[in-house]
Amino acid sequence: MLYPEEFAPGISGHWDHLLRANATDLNDRVRDSLRRPPKELFRAIDIEIPQELGFHPDSNPEPAMEPLLIHEDHNVRVTAVLVRHPPMAPAFAYRFDTEKGSVTISGDTAPSSNLIRLAHKTDLLLHEVIDEEWVYSRYNGGRTAQEKSMVEHHLSAHTSIPELAKVATAAGAHSLGLHHFVPPSTPTERWAEVGKLYAGSLHIGHDLLEIPLEP
Repeated sequence: MLYPEEFAPGISGHWDHLLRANATDLNDRVRDSLRRPPKELFRAIDIEIPQELGFHPDSNPEPAMEPLLIHEDHNVRVTAVLVRHPPMAPAFAYRFDTEKGSVTISGDTAPSSNLIRLAHKTDLLLHEVIDEEWVYSRYNGGRTAQEKSMVEHHLSAHTSIPELAKVATAAGAHSLGLHHFVPPSTPTERWAEVGKLYAGSLHIGHDLLEIPLEP
């Protein structure tokens, strides 16, 4: 394992390492161009997971929970839940509630009961999707140990086309936007299969796509 003393630095650690890696350029811009230091502009904070949830990255990465309040001001209310994306944990989904509607973002996840709870009646659910037929084809149905490992990873850490339709339906999402396609080369017609199993509005993501909220 790389850097066992800090093998999962989290968002705050990741931010600090990014600043250190780019220190030469950042110091030049602060001193020579009188730019404000990044730490005055941004603050990286890791989500604190309540101990009573019993979260464990290996044995209990997605305990049943109510959404956690992450941020709230006069513009937006942000909540989050733990989702399942083995072997990485914690993994989160987020919901943004505003006067104009709500948007829920799945992040990387397998089908998640917590996400369904978070996305209840959301105006727009943005969710990752994986083509399960491609997985078996790409890795020869899992013939070798490595191929089997890749099949198991993809199917246990992501959400297939039929699974996604069930998640969106269970959440009662008014509309569904697909993104984080695995693989990105899959034809649009294949992703459209979600629409045959989900009754809401379906939006297949592409660059510069604008999706209206539908309360």
